[in-house]
Amino acid sequence: MTLQSSANFSSKYSIDDIKLAAGPVDGVSFDGGIVRIKESLCADVAKGEFETVVVTYSVAGFWGLEIPRTAIFNLSNSDNGPEVTSHLVVKPFLKNGDFCFDLHSDYFA
Repeated sequence: MTLQSSANFSSKYSIDDIKLAAGPVDGVSFDGGIVRIKESLCADVAKGEFETVVVTYSVAGFWGLEIPRTAIFNLSNSDNGPEVTSHLVVKPFLKNGDFCFDLHSDYFA
């Protein structure tokens, strides 16, 4: 099953074709340009280990130029609780038990 989404965030740029490329289908969703990862997915990860979620998407520009992008998220579980980290500049925010990453804020802040 392919999860997919699209979000316009200015008149010049949009995030299109967000897809889950690797990772659990249940617990990963998209809300416009926001990647939502259920906090509960981290509970299944053994301490000291991690699980990877890979998301692909395109940044579409003013004249139709599309730049393919990949976001990688590492899910872990420690004594301090669940954690989702990424190479993205933007830090996640928690909302209703989800780690949320705003893709357009990361590249066009």
